[in-house]
Amino acid sequence: MRPVPVSWLAVSLVLFTGCGGGGQSFVQPPPAPDFSFSFSSTSITVAQGSTSNAVTVSVALKNGFSGQVQVSIIGLPAGVTANPASPFTVSVGTDISLLFSASGSAAPASLNLTATATSGSLTHTSSLGLTVQSSAVSPLSRSNYVRTDSVAALDAPLGERHRRHLALDSVRQRLFIANRARNFVEVISVPEGLKIAEIAAPGATSADLSIDGKTVWIGSAVQAIYELDAAALQTRAIHGVASLAPLPRCTVRTTRRSSRHVDWQSVCPHAASRYHGIVTCVLGSFDEFDD
Repeated sequence: MRPVPVSWLAVSLVLFTGCGGGGQSFVQPPPAPDFSFSFSSTSITVAQGSTSNAVTVSVALKNGFSGQVQVSIIGLPAGVTANPASPFTVSVGTDISLLFSASGSAAPASLNLTATATSGSLTHTSSLGLTVQSSAVSPLSRSNYVRTDSVAALDAPLGERHRRHLALDSVRQRLFIANRARNFVEVISVPEGLKIAEIAAPGATSADLSIDGKTVWIGSAVQAIYELDAAALQTRAIHGVASLAPLPRCTVRTTRRSSRHVDWQSVCPHAASRYHGIVTCVLGSFDEFDD
């Protein structure tokens, strides 16, 4: 049998293919809808007891994708929370500002968070570095507390200016509290964290310590000013506002830090209308602390 030349086989193959043996052209299908997911930064830092700067979460559409994407943050350490809380929803074309807050007890650390973005069967992940830094101010832990049963509505009545309810005797380490709800001045030992005395003072609304540290002055809502012995923890005297007049020359001092010399006659109407303030007589001067 004679061999067939290779050139004849090549010609025959071309002719056979060109005769249309039922073949059809292949059409590439369109890409499936999808989305991309990203953070505006690769890392974020937050200090103990504070909140971080915002990091932006973005979702962009691909190939006609539409819908919403649910984002979950995985790996948050104890004491650190995300806002908005995980999981949260991001709409396509909308950016979300993500904040991280660390409690004062959160442990300093550097770690990677994993963010998972899901929509139906589509899932994408991204990483975000998180650093929790030590606070410049050490967090204070509460080792004890003293119950006073004060009433906020009486301590800060609606329509009245705020007044100082506490006076600290730093020498004797005693805290004096004007408790209007109970009509007492309560005395707390700072080192022991215990209540050591209650001094009757009807309508007590404000407290202050004299410059020499010997007297605690208590303003009231009954137009009376209580003079307390800071050492003996007893009432020395109860003064009516009118009984303090007249004083020749005096200084009126307020929490606005403005001082001026005036005659008592010009002060008396003011003091009578602001008797919640603390009126004291120290070293020949008249002080009103209207807190």
